[in-house]
Formats: sequence, C-alpha cells, structure tokens
Amino acid sequence: PGSRNRWGLHVVMGERVAVRRCTAFLNGGGIYLLAPSDCVVEDCDAFGNRSRFLDLGNNILGWSVSDTTFRRNRVESFWKSGTSTDDITFYGGERYDKKPTRGIMEANLAINAGLMIKGAFGPDSRQAGNIVVGRGAYFYRPPDATNILLPQYETAQARRSYAHPINHDFRLQADAPLRGTGDDGKDPGPYPYRDEVFFVSPAGDDAASGTSLAKAWRTLSHAARRAQPGDTVYV
Repeated sequence: PGSRNRWGLHVVMGERVAVRRCTAFLNGGGIYLLAPSDCVVEDCDAFGNRSRFLDLGNNILGWSVSDTTFRRNRVESFWKSGTSTDDITFYGGERYDKKPTRGIMEANLAINAGLMIKGAFGPDSRQAGNIVVGRGAYFYRPPDATNILLPQYETAQARRSYAHPINHDFRLQADAPLRGTGDDGKDPGPYPYRDEVFFVSPAGDDAASGTSLAKAWRTLSHAARRAQPGDTVYV
C-alpha cells in the first residue's frame, strides 16, 4: 500500500496464477495483470488507487487477458468525479502469442466506479452477476439481467431492497423487488437472497420473519434467540 506512482501488485505474463484475498490501496494503480493466461483474481479488495504520475491505472486491471477470470472482487473510488481509472477492467488488443483475448467478470462489486470490458474481447468474454453502484457507476458493455446498475444507492427504495446499502451491504432482502428478475428466474447480482440477514425495528413484530425491513422483528431478545452463527442483524 501507499505508492502513488506504481502498482500495488503487478503480474507480467503470468500463467495459471491465482491472486486471492489481496488488498491494494492508495497506490498509483491497484492490481494489474499484463497478458495473463489461465489466471484468476478473486476475493480481492482494491480502493483509492490513482496517481497523476501513472497514465495507465485501475483499481483492478487485466490487459490482453486470455481465459482469465475476475471474481468476487470489490473496488471503490473516493474521488469526486468518476473516471475509468477507478474501474475493474479488461482492456487491450490482440495478444503477442495469438491466444484468444478472452475473460470473465463475475460477481464483482464496484463502488463509485465502473466495470469495463473493452478492446479485442469478443462475445465469448462475459460479465455476469456483478453490481455497480454510486457516483460514476457504469457498465461499458450493456449489462444483461444478471447484473445490477445502481447509480443512487443512498435512497429509501435502495434501503428497502438491500440489507444495508449505506454500509455497502448489497445482499437482497427477502421481499426486494429485484428478487427473481435475473436469468431463469434467479436473483440478479453477486448476492442472491439467503436466509442470513435479519432486521429489528420498534415498529416490528416478533411473529414476523425478520428477513426484511417490512417484516422486521421487534425485540433484540427475540433476535438473539433466532440468529445463528454467521447471521447479520441490523437494528
């Protein structure tokens, strides 16, 4: 962390490299894979990576990737104006070794940033189950029904749909309008509904399910009896 003129992690022409549970922050660029083949970046967190000294920068970037997957990562920008340098991105032209330029973006979260697949990537490069939220949020390729674009997440409607959007918890509530609107009737985005988030409110009812704001429990004692290890309770 903390280098304003270089990358947090830079892998050049890697083959079968796995980058997992890595955090990169306050660098000129975050995580960068140059011409990787059969690689994966997953469960990583990259935020605040930008520099006026580094022209090519992203929070997470794959340049001319081949059969590489970015999965379950989180990127976030803190800058006032959105720009592609804050994104999670596949970019670049044809590869030097003539391998197919091809990648998968799957189940990623971008906050005040975008998701880009641009360059020599054909239709076999896909984006599925991602959510892009906040200032500067966009998909460079039009998103299908499995993805979520949410430019405004600090709203009453978002609060009724997601577990706690202000806290960047975009797990769906039980009665969220988006439930079942993805492909084949599945939930869209990276966080399909699971019976693991509960709510307590003075206006609630301990006889309710507790799985949404509209069906919140009333008392903390009831929540303590019902919640299981690993569950989340919002009060």
